[in-house]
Amino acid sequence: MPLEEYTQAMGDIFEALLPLLKVKGHCVINVPDMWWENERITIHVALIEELRRRGYELRNTIIWDRTNIVNQIGIFGWPSNYITMGTTFEYLLDFWRPPLTKETDNNGSASTRHGSSTTPAIFATPKFGKTIG
Repeated sequence: MPLEEYTQAMGDIFEALLPLLKVKGHCVINVPDMWWENERITIHVALIEELRRRGYELRNTIIWDRTNIVNQIGIFGWPSNYITMGTTFEYLLDFWRPPLTKETDNNGSASTRHGSSTTPAIFATPKFGKTIG
């Protein structure tokens, strides 16, 4: 799957989840990068950009170094120093639903703003039952 298609699909999923989070509720996503045809695909960067467009705010990035785990396992345990995945670390992306702010456009109509994207005010109301976060 092309990176653009993947990030679009992930954006669709997490956009639907955003209204379920309480304001300042966190959502942590574990995502690796990968190598494809001798090129590093920075999935975490594309995902950060997509989720920001969808109304999330990135609060923190944690890099999980899995070198010891990968080197101990290898392919089916042998050889023990063979790296099975293209990268030995993953990113834990910590997003939250940003506080709501009211803004007025040039026509005088109000909208609700989540972080870096402007959305209709109804978006601030959970659609699927209980609010989480």
